[in-house]
Amino acid sequence: MKELYFENVTGIGNLYLEYVFYEFESEPILFLCSDESRQLYFCLCSDIRYEQKWVVMKTNLTVLNALVEEEIDIASAFLSAPELVIITLNLQGEERVRVVRADEADRLDLPKEGTFVRCGKEEAKMYLWQKKWEMVSDRQREIVKRTEASDEVMQKAFFVNTIYKGAVEPESRLRDTISESYEYSVSSKEEYIETVKISKNDNDFVQAA
Repeated sequence: MKELYFENVTGIGNLYLEYVFYEFESEPILFLCSDESRQLYFCLCSDIRYEQKWVVMKTNLTVLNALVEEEIDIASAFLSAPELVIITLNLQGEERVRVVRADEADRLDLPKEGTFVRCGKEEAKMYLWQKKWEMVSDRQREIVKRTEASDEVMQKAFFVNTIYKGAVEPESRLRDTISESYEYSVSSKEEYIETVKISKNDNDFVQAA
């Protein structure tokens, strides 16, 4: 079970610690979290002096690979997000959460331009590769699950349709082979008599009778 790191974040819910790129005195500084649906979030602890402050953004494996490969710096990754979640925890243990547009974020909360991810590169790459494989496997399982569910529905529909046809067809065929006519009879004192005429060429119905 992953460690619950942020609880009930506005607009996100619970966030669980996934992977630590860099830590200071056992405190995660640059790290990944995931929510209940396994969506990944890139997190930066930007202040630990008078209060703790974190900058959090929704991310994906493409961005994370670029960070690990030093194709983009940390600030660029955060500033490219549509919005950032700022979480602060003061000395009294009071937590505050606010959502800001990335271009309105305080630049002092982010590292200087040209600051790249500091981490064990091979270990981080291995983690991302495992994460990618995990996501592909989840998709495959979901496809198989949907396919199996569709097959089951189709089989049930075929079975029900077969039963329905078996029950309805004889009645419809009977209706097609029987014609109803109402004839006027003087001997019946002007009452209507229902006469049923059966088509002679319906062998199936004759045999069934």
